[in-house]
Amino acid sequence: MNKKNLPLRAPFAATAIALGLSAAMAPAFAADAPGFKALNNAMRQAAPTPTAGAAPVSTGPVVGTPPVTTTRAAQTSAIAAVQTSINSMTTAATATATLNSAYAAYQWAQPYIESSPGNGNWAQIAMSNGDAEAIVGVAATRCGSDSTSTVASTVSRLNSVVGASAGSSYSQARGVMCSALQAAAQMLYRYQKYQDYKTNGYTIKSASVSRGFDFPGNHHRTGQMGMSFMWYPDLQDTATNGFSMEDRLQYNSWFKWSDNATSNLNIIKKLRESTGSDEAMLCIPLVDGGGASASICVNNLTANVSSSTSSISVTVWAKFRAYSRDKTLDLGTITLPAPFGYLDEIAQMKDNAKQNVMNQIKAQVVALTGLDQQTVALLQTAYTLSQQVAMN
Repeated sequence: MNKKNLPLRAPFAATAIALGLSAAMAPAFAADAPGFKALNNAMRQAAPTPTAGAAPVSTGPVVGTPPVTTTRAAQTSAIAAVQTSINSMTTAATATATLNSAYAAYQWAQPYIESSPGNGNWAQIAMSNGDAEAIVGVAATRCGSDSTSTVASTVSRLNSVVGASAGSSYSQARGVMCSALQAAAQMLYRYQKYQDYKTNGYTIKSASVSRGFDFPGNHHRTGQMGMSFMWYPDLQDTATNGFSMEDRLQYNSWFKWSDNATSNLNIIKKLRESTGSDEAMLCIPLVDGGGASASICVNNLTANVSSSTSSISVTVWAKFRAYSRDKTLDLGTITLPAPFGYLDEIAQMKDNAKQNVMNQIKAQVVALTGLDQQTVALLQTAYTLSQQVAMN
């Protein structure tokens, strides 16, 4: 068999596996892939034609140094393959940079996490690149500080093997890729929260109180009441309208007298229907029976949303009459601190335009990650051949 015309698919596929690349990267190492095709042809042309009757070329370990003309031809093609891969990275990075600018225009900061749901305790979190990789679903991108030296080593090798412009182009493309990784993860994180909250809501604050009361005739009864503030993504266009308490908050209250059944109310909804104002006081009558009548009252419902403060406060109490006596049970004024600006960002993820930006950035991160891995693999081949040329 004439070994001269054998394709180089198998050795390069083995290189891909040895470098730990995914199965999806295997086509990049085929004999007809860009860069490798040129390298394959060059090595065919440089290889000597065996004479008739000559022993077959050994496929085992190479003993000695390959002919320098063969190695130099292969080196030239390998370097060209690296440059082609970097050019592809640069093209992809240019498109990605435009998407990164679209995300930057949102001016979103790091997200928050509910450290104690239902108690108004929120903490801003710094999303690491490892977290971002998990959210986006890509393999190690080497965007973290722990791999800075590894990337620097790749840039240094590019400078020495291909040229300083290659190292600079590669470094810039990776910078765009790492920025896009964070942008995609930030949007995906908010979108996942949006999907959850639009179905289940989020309990910003919950509180309850129970108290015993004594009445004439040696009667003792217990009154209980509670409330919860639920937040839902706005069904309106929040990107245009901003924070809207009426559309995005549900305030549930409940009251229980003695052994009677619990009465549940959506006070905010009733306030709007009855008074047209969320700031007015309103007492909702309850028919409890058992010799008692009661009402749940609410007033001073205010929202304070600014760049420095985000909170809601409401005063809630119940008043009831039993055994010819009037009693009250109150929760006092409840302040509900929450990052409503961040919640508004979550609500904005219902917008199709933002979802499109999110999906496009994610696709670009995946593409650039693959091109990065391909470039590193091609560079390793070019570096090895350059070392062989230097030894001759």
